[in-house]
Amino acid sequence: MFPKITSKREPGVTLGSELRKELSPYLRGTVEKIRRLLCRHPRLFFSLMIILMVSSIVLAFTVLRNHEKKIVAAPDTISGTDMGQLACQAAALQQLWRLQGEVDAMLKKQKPDHADSLMIGSALAQMDSLRKAVHEARRPMIKKSP
Repeated sequence: MFPKITSKREPGVTLGSELRKELSPYLRGTVEKIRRLLCRHPRLFFSLMIILMVSSIVLAFTVLRNHEKKIVAAPDTISGTDMGQLACQAAALQQLWRLQGEVDAMLKKQKPDHADSLMIGSALAQMDSLRKAVHEARRPMIKKSP
C-alpha cells in the first residue's frame, strides 16, 4: 500500500552523538564544578541523601498511601432488559472482532488493490460505529446501587 521509505543518513550519526558533540564543552565544566563541590562537602551531601531517602520512605508509607479501596457493589438482580442489552453487546463485540480480523488479513497483503482499500475503509467506519454503539449501550447499564 505504501512504499518503503529509505533513510539517507550516516549510520554512525545519532541524536545522542550530535547532542554530545554540541553540549560537551558546557557539560564538562558543569560536571567538574559539581565534582569539586561534592569533594569539598561529602558529609553534607551524604546526610542530605539519607534525609531525602528516609523522607521518601515515610511519605510513601503514610501520606501518599491510598487507604480507600473503592468496591463497586454488583446489582442485586439483573432484569430481562439488562440481559437483552448484554446479548446485543456480545453480538456487537463478536462482529467487531470479525471485522478486525478481516482488516488485519487485508493489511497483510503485499499488494492490495483499490477494492481492498475501499473494503478496509468501510470496515473501519463500521467498527467505529460499533464501538460507539457498545459504549452508548453500556452507559445505562452502569447503575449506582443504594
